[in-house]
Amino acid sequence: MGVVQDGPGGEKFDTVDTLYSKNSFYIHKKATVNGVTYYRISRNENPTYGAIGWVKASNIHVKKMTEQKNVTKAYPMNGKGNAYSRPDGGKRNMWHSLASYKNDHFRAQQTVEVDGTLWYYGKVGERNVWIAASSVTDSIKQAGNPTSKTTAVSYVGQVKSTKTPLYRVAGKTSTKFLAGASYTNETYYIYKKIVVNGTTYYELRRSQSGDIIGWVKDKRVSKQSLKFVTNTTSSFLIDGTGKGYTRPNGKTRNTLYPTMKPFAGDTFKPTSTALIGKELWYVGQIGSKTGWLKATQLTIK
Repeated sequence: MGVVQDGPGGEKFDTVDTLYSKNSFYIHKKATVNGVTYYRISRNENPTYGAIGWVKASNIHVKKMTEQKNVTKAYPMNGKGNAYSRPDGGKRNMWHSLASYKNDHFRAQQTVEVDGTLWYYGKVGERNVWIAASSVTDSIKQAGNPTSKTTAVSYVGQVKSTKTPLYRVAGKTSTKFLAGASYTNETYYIYKKIVVNGTTYYELRRSQSGDIIGWVKDKRVSKQSLKFVTNTTSSFLIDGTGKGYTRPNGKTRNTLYPTMKPFAGDTFKPTSTALIGKELWYVGQIGSKTGWLKATQLTIK
């Protein structure tokens, strides 16, 4: 995290080597002095007290935290993960492993989202702590409503608006949260469909094997068919147009490279081929990273 200062651009009063490292803080203020951006870090969620000092933006990893509608029902913990004094806590914020609390019921008093991961605040044992949603059975990771049968499907899709409701459990309004900016302008994998009380829901994933976001109603998601086809043995040349993406048919939040111009003329060897609707997408090595390109961005070598 570098150094902590008494004000943005002010005097240094501490280095951040042990006391403040591996530690999560709240950030309530941002300031720019002489073209340098600073954040004020605090130990307290309340912005009026608990402030420590200011840190340069280049010396701190910032994550977006947003308040979410709280789930009031009590659910059993699965014994996975740790409890923390702050959401998305670091090693210095860790209170206790949750292994010994497996099957104990947990009731959230508050729910926040930190860079796409839900965190719950509530009592574990005799202490109020933060735990990740994946540490309770009714979490974003839950497969779905156990009384309804899921059907296998294969799509990629995008949530239609920031006001689109998403559900941790399909059909349970108590688990609803809004897509907001965190879940729009992004392409998801869709491999499951479920019908609850006559309404169809689709499961949204950020990766093919997991990283489940939740469920969305059929009419609130734009879908394109996804089919992995026999991969080509050809090598291509990148023509330098368009962008590179982390997912096929990617959107703004999936951007890997905002421009492909630096890679114009580079050889591209696909490791997998997907048909999205009627359009071919290839995944392979682009520079030092693995990304997706449309067939129209490539020419046969």
